[in-house]
Amino acid sequence: MSRSPPSGEVVEHTVVEMGDEGFDGEGALPGRGRCVGRYVLLRRLGAGGMGVVWAAWDPELDREVAIKLLRPRMTGEKARARLLREAQAMARVTHPNIIAVHDVGLVEGRVFVAMESIRGETLRAWLDAEPRPWKAIVAAYRQAALGLAAAHEAGLLHRDFKPENAMIDGSGRVRVMDFGLATAHEGREDEQVHDLGPRELRQLATDHSASGGLLATPLTEVGRVVGTPAFMAPEQLAGKRGGPASDQFSLCVALWQSLYGERPYAGDDLEALMSSFRDGRLRSPPARSKVPAKIRRVVERGLAYDPRHRWPDMAALAEALGAAEARRVWPWVLGLGALLVAVSAGPLWLDQRQVERCAERGGFARDWDAAAQAEVAAALREAGPHGEPVWTRIQPQLDAWVAGWSAVSGEACRERDGLPGALRVAQALCLERERDAFAATSGLLREADAEVAARAVDMVEALPAPERCADAEVLARLDGRAPPRDEAAAEHVRLALAQAEALLLAGRYAEAQVTLEAQRERAAGLGAPALYGELLAALGRVDERLGELERAAQRSGAAYVELLGAGEDLGAAEVATTLLVVYGKLAKFELARTWELQARALLERSEAGPEPRAALVLALAGLAGTEGEYREALALYEQAATLLEDELGEDSLALARMLGEMSSIQRSLGQLGEAEATGARGLELLAERLGPEHPELGGVHLERGNTSYRQGDVEGARRHFERAVEIVEPAMGSQHATVTAARTGLGAVALSEGEDEVAAALFRQALAGVEARLGDHHPDLVPPLVNLGVAQKRAGELESAEASQLRAAELMAAQHGPDHPNLQAIFDNLGELRMLRGDHEGAREAYARSLKIGETALGEDHPELDYALVGLGEAALAEGEAALAEGYFERVLASPEAEGKNQTQVALARFGLARALAARGEFSRARAEAERARTMMRAGEAGDPQALARVEAWLEESESADRGQEAPR
Repeated sequence: MSRSPPSGEVVEHTVVEMGDEGFDGEGALPGRGRCVGRYVLLRRLGAGGMGVVWAAWDPELDREVAIKLLRPRMTGEKARARLLREAQAMARVTHPNIIAVHDVGLVEGRVFVAMESIRGETLRAWLDAEPRPWKAIVAAYRQAALGLAAAHEAGLLHRDFKPENAMIDGSGRVRVMDFGLATAHEGREDEQVHDLGPRELRQLATDHSASGGLLATPLTEVGRVVGTPAFMAPEQLAGKRGGPASDQFSLCVALWQSLYGERPYAGDDLEALMSSFRDGRLRSPPARSKVPAKIRRVVERGLAYDPRHRWPDMAALAEALGAAEARRVWPWVLGLGALLVAVSAGPLWLDQRQVERCAERGGFARDWDAAAQAEVAAALREAGPHGEPVWTRIQPQLDAWVAGWSAVSGEACRERDGLPGALRVAQALCLERERDAFAATSGLLREADAEVAARAVDMVEALPAPERCADAEVLARLDGRAPPRDEAAAEHVRLALAQAEALLLAGRYAEAQVTLEAQRERAAGLGAPALYGELLAALGRVDERLGELERAAQRSGAAYVELLGAGEDLGAAEVATTLLVVYGKLAKFELARTWELQARALLERSEAGPEPRAALVLALAGLAGTEGEYREALALYEQAATLLEDELGEDSLALARMLGEMSSIQRSLGQLGEAEATGARGLELLAERLGPEHPELGGVHLERGNTSYRQGDVEGARRHFERAVEIVEPAMGSQHATVTAARTGLGAVALSEGEDEVAAALFRQALAGVEARLGDHHPDLVPPLVNLGVAQKRAGELESAEASQLRAAELMAAQHGPDHPNLQAIFDNLGELRMLRGDHEGAREAYARSLKIGETALGEDHPELDYALVGLGEAALAEGEAALAEGYFERVLASPEAEGKNQTQVALARFGLARALAARGEFSRARAEAERARTMMRAGEAGDPQALARVEAWLEESESADRGQEAPR
């Protein structure tokens, strides 16, 4: 593990000196609610040498943005023109690792820049939060390097790169920001900002020395920041004009410091630092550092005193970091380029020395020996309590994979597998790609954290079967592909694909995206549509996991065209399935169904096996569930279960996971007994395959807790929710989705037991966890919001309760549309709140909305409609419409013993019917219905003490109704 120094050390201090009065004294400073252009200021985020940053709302595009408002003294006429040009140039730079500039303009003589709003933290805060593995640190800085490379390509420099000037979001994606010092490095001399000379720099630094943070203090002229000495290149500190190589030096200083915990060059002041630069006195890494020497060598080159001796450009540095991080195995395997040369001259003949070398079994043994296995085992055990059973499971699988690959490779080298010579090149390519897949997976396992450990079984089971490389049909498909124009470049692309697939399975989506993006242009120029299509398809899957759905649709669509044109029907079918999922998440259901047709046709044409067919069925089941078509979803899950059992057996991981999804659908349909049985089977299978402490079991306990709660088994629900927290929190942290959802469930249990304050605290805790992880506009906020609203209602906070329910409804409708079944319960809650406030008309509107949604999604006889029907009956009674109320209550009671019926609602319907009948003078029948309601409530079938008290009070008053007097209400 590597870490950066704590933020309290001298090199990390940040002090900004304007050389004049403070910003707040420089003219009128807009405040909250004021407009900057079309943007409404919300809250101040911070200030720096160039200006102040606000969170703001863009009413035209209905989104939050960040507004940087530059200081007035920086916006003279010439400065304004220059800054506007630079901001406009930044707006033209589009790259996933640069903060997006949406708009630039002038307001009251000041330049403002509107940028994307990011939910995350600076790299400095991320590094300080906890020790980070060296691979994670390198991956983060590699993303920053790619972003800076894009800026350089557009003719812009940063000039003050440091960890504080890059953000990392919850998915691991890094964006370089604060190009406040950005300067064009091409163009006319009179359009550029001149750097200070060495004497001026030293004087300015001396003026800052009293701050206690000399080297990390951003040096500033009046109206212009010069840079931060601790991260500045020697040529900048010498007063020379910086170039792209200066940004490279700054990034390498930051990376070295993050990896080793100290700056690369010693020196507590500028003179000492410059002396270290000139003498090449680079510090040695700590003796116990786990950072490989090859990484150190890459960074050292970027720290060269002479800019000409650094990497040619930032893109070259990024590629070198990626290559150094990748761990290749079996360098002795014959390269494909050599094979192609041999084939071009005639049949493939390997010389005897090469045959012996590639047939050597010890090559694999050296890379997967006892030491390598011990390294993986240790990493998994350190990752958490689930690591040991995971290692126990995957070790024999990895051993078997290695043995299988070695066997196929050995037979191939000795030409004993009966394959025709024409397929030998394809076989060598197949073996090489499978080797790369193993290298990428084992490399991640060696550095496993809790997330990788949780996904390790999937990573290993996803390794391609070595036997494929002895299958003539598979090899014939590979052999039929158009050869790339540049085989060496194609090898880079294939390696990136292997690494990205492993990263994707490990949940490191941002790293996978960066790995693939680095090879996209190279792949596009190879003239190999199948390989380019593979890369685009992988990018589409990564984008989908990152929630970048529009881009996922665009790239997956392009992948589909490439693969279909290359005759890769099966690959195109798999991309069509991805597009079905993406458009389902975008709520573009008609488009999703179009891709279903494409996928089905291609699966038929390619004579696909059961696994891609099952993947399509599962995607369709998920789509149906998203649409609220629960019956269709259940039928599809049953179909998928049959396919998975036939292909993978009755104990596969895929089947176990599908059973969890199926249980949720059964619960939504009110099939609680079936949901309980399905969930129990899924939990048993997962525990057998992954071990009882694996974090994934937490999600199954969560689902089973929800089912138990719906069944009225409060204690069973509590046990499952507590077990979910107990399993997941130690491994994945308190903000993990399963933990926050389980706390919401525990809050519901507390509510049902009258512990209202405990419940409200749990709901707020869950709400804070989701907001910290996903922001304040994510649909995962809906469950804690809904339940918090219930707790607020119980506390008499009716306005707050309604606000919570309305916010939940808005989030749900924004994600899934205005008629999604999950809105049903929210409208029921709103109806109840409005009844309590005496807003009978508003209550009827909410209950009617719930009823319509439920009837459409579930049918007219579903038990879930009872809440709305009882509410509509109560609202009608309150308005004196007894006959209308009677119809609603009778509808609930048409099948009182139906499975899934909530007996509290049945009892309330009987009591409501009693009052409706009494209002129409049918006192005898009314009393009988009320007595039946009281019996149910006393017997515990419908536990609601307050409702029981109302029924008993009504029955006491009903004696007067029997004598023909006024009916009780």
